[in-house]
Amino acid sequence: MSTIPFWLKGIITGILWAFWHLLIFDSFDPFGGLHIFVLLCIIVSIIMAYATDKTNSLLVAASIHALMMLRDMKVTVLCAVVWLVLILFWKNLRFMPKTR
Repeated sequence: MSTIPFWLKGIITGILWAFWHLLIFDSFDPFGGLHIFVLLCIIVSIIMAYATDKTNSLLVAASIHALMMLRDMKVTVLCAVVWLVLILFWKNLRFMPKTR
């Protein structure tokens, strides 16, 4: 178990993730500019860090990233809602063993 809070992990990862995308994207105009993209990276990274800590699975973070690359907004929103519910209630689901 890490002693670093998930929100701090998310902020650090989000900043690094944003700068990594400088090598990939030619323009950040579709996102509203570089500053909006950096903010988006930080917010999504905090969500991914929370989900990873809550579920103890890197697959959750990978699937959230894959969700962001979908082109169909209806599918994206539906998947985001389902994942949000699963993440929030992860420990309360019957198929998960109780951890203490």
